[in-house]
Amino acid sequence: MKHSAILSLFFLLAACAPEAGVPADYDQPWNVPTFGLRQADERLYYFGQIGAWDREFVEDTLFYPDIPGLYHRSAYHCCPADTCYADYLTLALRCPGCKSLLRWLGNRVCSFLGEVPIPSEYSWESVTCKYFTSAEETCDYYIDCMAEMYAGKACPHNDAAMGGMNNQAGLLLVDCWRAGSLCTFCEVAWDYRPKLSYRTVDSRTGRELKLEDFVLESKYGELYKKVKFYLKNEHGERWVDQLLEPEVYDESLLTLANGCALIREGFIIYYYPYNIGCGADGEYTAVIPYAEMAGLLKPGIARQVLSGC
Repeated sequence: MKHSAILSLFFLLAACAPEAGVPADYDQPWNVPTFGLRQADERLYYFGQIGAWDREFVEDTLFYPDIPGLYHRSAYHCCPADTCYADYLTLALRCPGCKSLLRWLGNRVCSFLGEVPIPSEYSWESVTCKYFTSAEETCDYYIDCMAEMYAGKACPHNDAAMGGMNNQAGLLLVDCWRAGSLCTFCEVAWDYRPKLSYRTVDSRTGRELKLEDFVLESKYGELYKKVKFYLKNEHGERWVDQLLEPEVYDESLLTLANGCALIREGFIIYYYPYNIGCGADGEYTAVIPYAEMAGLLKPGIARQVLSGC
């Protein structure tokens, strides 16, 4: 029995283990530099979005990034009597065929749908979070759930709702880099405004890593100095140059971050619009080259990442 359990664990890890080095498809043009960093095409931030007042559309004519293996579907419903309201959701997903990563993917989609401003008539809590063997099955399940939920909505038929804007949201999740057991996903999420995120997941456990998993707490002061140096807004303007009193910040700036991850170019830490700076600044991101992260990363992380840099 013990021998069987060990073999089962071995095959699980083998199924989730990466090939030597960075997988070849991460070196394709769509991902060099790491997907999302270029920000040259604003359509990315509103992928799959339909017109604000459109009451019909063809999904295949909408913009979705041209990424191998990316699977997308949408759910849409408008009042059949007088089209006084309409709801729309689109998902675009890609994930390695690893059970733990697919479980993380399902959880992330499920939590996103609980975050978006779904009207109160819906009861998202009644939908069961489920896990599947592919990104396609995951996408189909949640889109079907939303389509059923949309169709069951009671029509308000009131003047305030008549001809209103579409209530819509979108989530894109695509794996974009890997080092050892660590797999990083790029996420683009939008409803009223877009957010770009990176999330590193341990493929052995399916757990998403946080700042304290990456960096030694005793090194936060050193990390803050590097973040302060590299932090820029979407226009390429340095954060410290926008501050009247930059000395009022210290390493507590790290606790304000919306997330951090490992990508091809280095360790990235990011702040959503309005978190620091004004809305016109967009997101602030700091990408610290791995050569400058030596001594800051925890040993287990460093062994997987720095060995290939």
